[in-house]
Amino acid sequence: HSVRLDKPGFIIFCGALWTEPNSEGLNWFCKEVWPLIRNELPDLKLLVVGSGVLPLKFAELRKIDSLEFTGRVEDVKPWYNKAAVSVAPLLNGSGTRLKVLEAMGLGVPVVSTKKGAEGIEYTNGKDILIDDTAQEFANTVIQLLNDKEKRISISEAARKLAEEKYDWNV
Repeated sequence: HSVRLDKPGFIIFCGALWTEPNSEGLNWFCKEVWPLIRNELPDLKLLVVGSGVLPLKFAELRKIDSLEFTGRVEDVKPWYNKAAVSVAPLLNGSGTRLKVLEAMGLGVPVVSTKKGAEGIEYTNGKDILIDDTAQEFANTVIQLLNDKEKRISISEAARKLAEEKYDWNV
């Protein structure tokens, strides 16, 4: 974990690429948000972890060299361990966001849209950061990457929330 907290090199998007909410959210993030983040942090990479192939209309995302597509992985933990921040830029869809809870449980701070964190009893600014416009989302990710203390405090609060309210035993 110590590597992740020093100078962040990676953020992560985790989810099945063939689902409409995930592919659409990733496309919005890569087109609208990612260039703003890369302007400030040109060495940062986005790990796109998830099974399936992007729909054809989003295929050009694979050409962006700062994105690393892993395809399906046996275990997501090593990928989360590389990442300083997890993004959940979903614009539609429904249901509780298990990937957000997964990131929280693994101690990776999450930046999400309201839609991305739907169904989770979060406190914005404490255990997750929520933004719905590209500029705000980008600013929040940049600020979080530049603020180790804030990453640690959100990570700890998020892990606590995930364990106390959403652990499988609960």
